[in-house]
Amino acid sequence: MSAQLLGRGSDPTTRVNVRIKHSGLSGRKICASSGYGILRPCAAADEDEAESEVVMELQEIESDLVRLVKEILDPLFVLFGFFQLGDAQYERIIIAFVEGRVV
Repeated sequence: MSAQLLGRGSDPTTRVNVRIKHSGLSGRKICASSGYGILRPCAAADEDEAESEVVMELQEIESDLVRLVKEILDPLFVLFGFFQLGDAQYERIIIAFVEGRVV
């Protein structure tokens, strides 16, 4: 992970703040990009922006990756008809991504 590489040689308890802003969303739709059917029918965003912020220690990135990704994406998904992924779906997608696979 990029944040882990940036923190290499740093104290693992160093806290980092990550803020992500998604904009230009109003009227856009979220749909499944693969045949796994994890997304319900396409839903258009009601608002234009979503912003997330997570604060973590460097040592938490790998062990808490699923929780961190959820914290970043949940506010984005709310704009699309309160769409939610379950923990098992997040885990499956994130583990596959870390292994270099897109599902």
